[in-house]
Amino acid sequence: FDAKSMNGVYSLLKDNQHQIWVGTGNGALYSNSSSSNKTYQFDITKLPFSNSVKVTALVQDKDGNIWCGTYGEGLARYNPKTKEVSVLTSTTGLCDNRIISIYEDREGNIWIATRNGLNQIRDGKVSVFSITEGLKNENVNCVCNGKDNSLWVGTKGGLFHLEKNKVQSFFRKDGLPSNDIGSLFL
Repeated sequence: FDAKSMNGVYSLLKDNQHQIWVGTGNGALYSNSSSSNKTYQFDITKLPFSNSVKVTALVQDKDGNIWCGTYGEGLARYNPKTKEVSVLTSTTGLCDNRIISIYEDREGNIWIATRNGLNQIRDGKVSVFSITEGLKNENVNCVCNGKDNSLWVGTKGGLFHLEKNKVQSFFRKDGLPSNDIGSLFL
């Protein structure tokens, strides 16, 4: 990869074909395979984004689709088999176009952490989780499943545990070293 042309690296993904995807400050790049030195630029013009889009999150779902989150232009789902692209933005249900991270839970739901709340995509329908639903901070950084299939949400203002329509909150006053939770791994 030519680091000078990337304008920063924001996300990495190794897909089920062993291709390495790199989300950069000016689109997404991928290599042919983990054993190849060839690098390809994903044709960002296939997506309805600007050419200088910052790709902040990359995830491959259980069906092989590549989810591409951007900072300011929403979310795209790319099907490598059919080459079809679908896009979600704040006008089609996302709570914000500034995508911070994407997570697929054990049930195949896609969770999108944004600067203005959390979205869930389940069976093609978009749901919003925000202060109205019990999050005390909508500036979401990350999402992760617990062992019991509950959901943990890290925000700039605390850690939240979502389980069966109940939200439990954890803050610095509860023993966290900081209220800014940048990543989760359970």
